[in-house]
Amino acid sequence: MPHRVRHVRTALLPTVQGNQDDDCQQSGGAERERCITYLGGILDLQRHIKRAGFDGALFCPPLFVSADQARIAYLKWTDRNPYLVVGPPIVSIVQAFQEAYQC
Repeated sequence: MPHRVRHVRTALLPTVQGNQDDDCQQSGGAERERCITYLGGILDLQRHIKRAGFDGALFCPPLFVSADQARIAYLKWTDRNPYLVVGPPIVSIVQAFQEAYQC
């Protein structure tokens, strides 16, 4: 199961080369929805951690930020930092969201 989840996560995100076929860069369709759902889950988890009062919030997204807005913020960050889009996708997502949604 973990292997399958890792494969799906990797397929959701842009590569260093900025391949236009990647899910987050799609203008619509199931691929884009997978990306939005994945990023939305990350936002929801971080919002819950903050609301629950746990220490260690990695970033602080406002309640009004949609998953699609987060997708756009992530893509802008990857355009500015293509050399940082390596390793597990969650690493670059957290880096992008830390910049966009500072606590």
